[in-house]
Amino acid sequence: MSIAQAREMCLAASIPGLLIEKHDALLDRQSLDQVVWWMQQKISPLVAIESLDIHPWAGHPRHQCESLWCEIDGAAHLFGGESGLLVAVTDLLESLGLAGRLAIADSFGAAWAVAHTRIAKSHAAADRCFIVPPGTNRQAIEPLPVDSLRIAPETVHTLARLGIERVGQLLRLPRSGLAPRLGIHLVRRIEHALGEVAEPVKAFHAEVCHSETLSLEYPTTDLPILVDRVERLIQMVRAGLATCQRGALRMTCRLDLSVHPPRTIDIGLFAPSADAKHLSGLLIHRLEQIRLRGTVDRITVSVPLTGPLRTVQTSLFDSSSDDSLQSLSGSSISRLVDSLSGRLGRNAVVEVKLSNDPLPENSCFVVPLAGNQIAGNEVAGKQFSGRPGSRSQRSYDQKLRSRVARRNRLNPPDSGASISAATSGSLSQNPKWAPSPADAMRRPVALLSRPVPLTIAFDKDGFFADTQRPSLPNGLRVAGVTHKVIRSWGPERIETGWWKGPSIRRDYYRVETDRGQWWWIFRDSISPVSAERSLPRYRWMLHGHFA
Repeated sequence: MSIAQAREMCLAASIPGLLIEKHDALLDRQSLDQVVWWMQQKISPLVAIESLDIHPWAGHPRHQCESLWCEIDGAAHLFGGESGLLVAVTDLLESLGLAGRLAIADSFGAAWAVAHTRIAKSHAAADRCFIVPPGTNRQAIEPLPVDSLRIAPETVHTLARLGIERVGQLLRLPRSGLAPRLGIHLVRRIEHALGEVAEPVKAFHAEVCHSETLSLEYPTTDLPILVDRVERLIQMVRAGLATCQRGALRMTCRLDLSVHPPRTIDIGLFAPSADAKHLSGLLIHRLEQIRLRGTVDRITVSVPLTGPLRTVQTSLFDSSSDDSLQSLSGSSISRLVDSLSGRLGRNAVVEVKLSNDPLPENSCFVVPLAGNQIAGNEVAGKQFSGRPGSRSQRSYDQKLRSRVARRNRLNPPDSGASISAATSGSLSQNPKWAPSPADAMRRPVALLSRPVPLTIAFDKDGFFADTQRPSLPNGLRVAGVTHKVIRSWGPERIETGWWKGPSIRRDYYRVETDRGQWWWIFRDSISPVSAERSLPRYRWMLHGHFA
């Protein structure tokens, strides 16, 4: 749900505060897996997570699994009918701290459409359930919008241009003409919703938890004994991993103490590994560093996260020995990451990833290199055609930048010329002098964690004072030192979207001073509300250094 809906729900429930955290697609999927497990235990063993298409559906740009499909044939009578089954599912979700919209129909497509569009977003549990009588799928989906069929945004846009906004209007068209004009996928979705063609569904199977426990004959703190028992447990866990051809991505060792609370050691790996020697080395190294407050009477080694184990042949000819097959986790980079993560901690060895935030200070974030789930076929949080940052938009920008580069080679700009303003992420306003990704001076080498306010001057006599004028100043003063601007490039407009709250609008300039410094400064536009309070409408800030 959106933040606005969450705030409204908190106000309706008289909840004092709302905790907002950054979206974590992996954590959402793990939580969804737990809900599926409880559904299989309490409702029906045939529960599946919705399968996604390559491209996101219209009205669902996040492109992430959020729905469950449950086969209830032969199970509804156990709850007193379909109404009782919906009550049981609602109670189960409430016990997990969740609320969902539920629908029962003859086909998964019709149930999905009704649950997502026909049921109002109500706080009452009784208003979040809907039962489509048998044989009435068509009547149930006819008043729904066409995006309830799980089709691409481009298809919905094309149908809207033709004046088709409801499923009923679409069903009145001959299907023989839909496939060649709008694609066979639309016809398949219609057949799935009407129950004419069975939709393939893969039931969820929880991953096997590889865990082994060993109770000691007598409690001890002797390190050699503990190391020996840990190595035995790792060999046992490795045997279980080998049967399913998977390797460990996270490993946990739990030491149960006689009196004090247990101690837990968590290990993260860069690549799936089933090498007992490698796993033992990582775990034993951490075991040697901890200080036990009491004697250990039981040891448990478990692997909560695994990945497919892939091997490569290292010799030209086949060999019966295991030396000819080397796991991809045995590469030098993976061993280095595992070793550093084990010594420094998982959160100390990270990689930098780009974000979609236009603000330079939020343009990237870091994630741990070790202990992450291997990306599968499902894509979560990625952008595709028809959305900002899509392949089509990137290809358009690349072509546009190539034309800009050719034009710049034919007509090079003057040394003191200004670059025309361009909106961040788009070159549509004036692409002639817009900075390109290939420009080494597009972004500074060092970005300040917090922009530094600048004292600026426009007078030729060198008098410096704070001013509200929006034009580029002739001079700057930083830490009491005066700098004269001799060349400048800009502005480049960078601003946030309206959906992210109060608008932030900045005009960035690259400037060269008489002292040889190359700076990245920006003019920050103050909101009209602040301007009405007699505050400056503009302020100049230093955000980075090019040298």
